[in-house]
Amino acid sequence: MGLPLLRLNTDCELGDLFVEFSDLCVSLHTQNTTIRPSDVSSVWMRRPKPLELPQSPDAGARRFMEHEWSEAIEGFFASIPRKRWINHPAYNAIASSKLEQLTRASRFGLSVPDTILTRDPVVASRKWSQWKGAMVIKPLSPGEIKRADASDGLLYTRRVKADDVKEFSLLPKCPTLLQQAVDKRVDVRVTVVDSDIHAVELSRRDDHGTQLQDIRRDNMTGVEYTHILIPEDVENCLLKLLRSYSLRFAAVDFVIDRLGEWYFLEINPNGQWAWLDLAGGTRISDSFIQAFRSDKTQLAGG
Repeated sequence: MGLPLLRLNTDCELGDLFVEFSDLCVSLHTQNTTIRPSDVSSVWMRRPKPLELPQSPDAGARRFMEHEWSEAIEGFFASIPRKRWINHPAYNAIASSKLEQLTRASRFGLSVPDTILTRDPVVASRKWSQWKGAMVIKPLSPGEIKRADASDGLLYTRRVKADDVKEFSLLPKCPTLLQQAVDKRVDVRVTVVDSDIHAVELSRRDDHGTQLQDIRRDNMTGVEYTHILIPEDVENCLLKLLRSYSLRFAAVDFVIDRLGEWYFLEINPNGQWAWLDLAGGTRISDSFIQAFRSDKTQLAGG
């Protein structure tokens, strides 16, 4: 689209990349280009991976170099105004707490499922009865289990069945998030880039014709995508919520129950979206291009 772009892959060898600081001004040099913070109109941080440095037999020296490299590169990016980021890492961090998201979403007028975090088996059992067995369990963190034997696994949201209640005795070992299950008709992924909103129904049925509890299973095989309009009241509340976090971009998960009510689940402040353009027919990439173009115009205007 004619926009100048520099892609910095932190997990590749740094090669000719270096950072300089002189006369109280920092600059980045790479790919035969010199860039100053004032030259940058937009920064899109797509989940950078750890820096890739040459191997060294001295592990301590390698860790030192990693820290020095990180501080140097972050020193450059820290000099770019936060409003030019999509999103600034500090804003992503603030917006990443699932518990705080639920509290804030409710405060801004969105419906949220009844939720508890507990280590108390008695409290969990009481909620199981109160919710008449309509309970799901989900991880607070990304839900990845890393093992030395490489048998890694992912923890998905799943229903707590009657036979699982006896396992509440294990709750003292770890804080556990339990939520009242929504009798959902469909899942919805809402992707917001500045003022552009892309909402897509994600439908995948089990053998009984019921919406799957967690459609991410099996790499989302069999999911059907349908564009949907957000109710105006939900849209207004959502935009206020995202702006309260200073987020320009977010991927937000909702579910719609069988009566048509929208329930907020969580914000992914740096969530995936490209698969929706490829599989769901959205044009989220166009929204990013428009955001970059707008930032460049504003920078050129001073």
